[in-house]
Parts: sequence; structure tokens; C-alpha cells
Amino acid sequence: MNTTIENLDFYCVDYAQRLADGLKPAMQKYRFRGGDVENVITKALGVLQQNGVYAFITFVVWKKHNGTRAERETAARMDELLLGQPNSDALLRLEPMNLNLGRAKQLLDIGKALSEDLDTLLFAKELLGRTLIYARYHAKAL
Repeated sequence: MNTTIENLDFYCVDYAQRLADGLKPAMQKYRFRGGDVENVITKALGVLQQNGVYAFITFVVWKKHNGTRAERETAARMDELLLGQPNSDALLRLEPMNLNLGRAKQLLDIGKALSEDLDTLLFAKELLGRTLIYARYHAKAL
């Protein structure tokens, strides 16, 4: 029996780095700093930790369309890499995560799909939290 064990923390690190590094072109174009990105990530992490996954998703949706350029760009990147669209390679949609979000087409549908099972919801919260913590450190280096 050949069993492969995935280290999911490596996914969190990879996506955190991709989140921060993917904002470099926008930072140069719109002239905001790594500290601005770090601030948005810290706010998102606070929402996730204090209010949960659904509130985090709502925060991302809201910030994609409101706020400073740094807030809008960072939230859009979080959406793309962490939540994503069906059949994307977003963190929560990866096959090893086994979260079954294929039917969730809109962002708020992700929260509904995750809330169907408590273990799944808590697992998603842990993945998002770790990724945002790592992303905050990567943003400091920008």
C-alpha cells in the first residue's frame, strides 16, 4: 500500500508567497507599499479569526469594490488565490483540500457550502488563517 501524505502547510506557504508577490506589479503601478498590503491582510485575518469564514468572504467581496487602491488590489488577489472560481487552482478549491466547492460559483456560495459541515468549516478557517499569517510576513518583505 503506497500512501502519500500531503503537508498542507506547504500549500499555505506557497499561496501566501504567491499572494504577496502577485501584488508587486500593482504596487509599482499604483504606488502603494508593502505596509499597505500588510495592513489589509492583518484586517482580513482579524475578521477571519473574530467572525469566521463567512465574514472573511464578505470582507473580501466588500474590499474588492471599496477602499483604497491597496485594499482593492489585495482583496482581489485574495479572492483569486484563496477562494477563486469553479475549476480554478485557488487554495480552497484544490483537490487535496477535499472541500467540495465545485458547485459554489459565487463567493458567498463558498461560505454556504463550507457551513454544511463543521469539520470542513473549521478546516477552511485554519487553512485561510495560516495562509494570511504567512502572507503578512511576505508582505513585510515587499
